[in-house]
Amino acid sequence: MCSEPRPLISVPEVATWLGCSPKSVWRMLAEDKLAKVKVGARTLVTPESVDDYIARGGVGSLRKSEDA
Repeated sequence: MCSEPRPLISVPEVATWLGCSPKSVWRMLAEDKLAKVKVGARTLVTPESVDDYIARGGVGSLRKSEDA
Protein backbone atom coordinates (compact mmCIF):
# COMPACT_ATOMS: atom_id res chain seq x y z
CA MET A 1 0.00 0.00 0.00
CA CYS A 2 1.30 3.43 -0.93
CA SER A 3 0.27 6.43 1.07
CA GLU A 4 -0.51 9.71 -0.60
CA PRO A 5 2.46 12.06 -0.80
CA ARG A 6 2.21 14.97 1.60
CA PRO A 7 2.35 18.46 0.15
CA LEU A 8 5.53 20.49 0.45
CA ILE A 9 5.58 23.25 3.07
CA SER A 10 6.67 26.88 2.75
CA VAL A 11 9.33 28.33 5.05
CA PRO A 12 6.80 30.48 6.97
CA GLU A 13 4.56 27.43 7.47
CA VAL A 14 7.50 25.41 8.83
CA ALA A 15 8.33 28.26 11.20
CA THR A 16 4.75 28.28 12.50
CA TRP A 17 4.75 24.49 12.81
CA LEU A 18 8.01 24.49 14.81
CA GLY A 19 7.24 27.65 16.77
CA CYS A 20 10.32 29.47 15.56
CA SER A 21 11.18 32.30 13.19
CA PRO A 22 11.50 31.92 9.41
CA LYS A 23 15.14 33.00 9.86
CA SER A 24 15.70 29.90 12.03
CA VAL A 25 14.16 27.72 9.31
CA TRP A 26 16.49 29.25 6.71
CA ARG A 27 19.43 28.47 9.02
CA MET A 28 18.26 24.84 9.38
CA LEU A 29 18.02 24.59 5.59
CA ALA A 30 21.52 26.02 5.16
CA GLU A 31 22.85 23.49 7.69
CA ASP A 32 21.04 20.64 5.86
CA LYS A 33 18.92 19.87 8.93
CA LEU A 34 15.79 20.03 6.74
CA ALA A 35 15.33 18.82 3.17
CA LYS A 36 14.34 21.45 0.65
CA VAL A 37 12.89 21.40 -2.85
CA LYS A 38 13.26 24.32 -5.22
CA VAL A 39 10.17 25.05 -7.32
CA GLY A 40 11.07 27.95 -9.53
CA ALA A 41 12.15 30.71 -7.17
CA ARG A 42 10.33 29.15 -4.20
CA THR A 43 12.06 27.04 -1.58
CA LEU A 44 9.77 24.43 -0.06
CA VAL A 45 10.42 21.93 2.72
CA THR A 46 9.49 18.26 2.79
CA PRO A 47 7.14 17.49 5.69
CA GLU A 48 9.04 14.24 6.31
CA SER A 49 12.21 16.19 7.04
CA VAL A 50 10.32 18.31 9.59
CA ASP A 51 8.99 15.13 11.21
CA ASP A 52 12.54 13.71 11.31
CA TYR A 53 13.89 16.94 12.78
CA ILE A 54 11.29 16.84 15.56
CA ALA A 55 11.95 13.13 16.20
CA ARG A 56 15.68 13.89 16.61
CA GLY A 57 14.80 16.43 19.30
CA GLY A 58 15.61 19.37 17.07
CA VAL A 59 12.93 21.67 18.40
CA GLY A 60 14.33 21.70 21.94
CA SER A 61 17.87 22.36 20.77
CA LEU A 62 16.58 25.07 18.44
CA ARG A 63 14.81 26.89 21.28
CA LYS A 64 17.95 26.70 23.46
CA SER A 65 20.09 28.26 20.73
CA GLU A 66 17.56 31.07 20.15
CA ASP A 67 17.54 31.87 23.88
CA ALA A 68 21.33 32.26 23.92
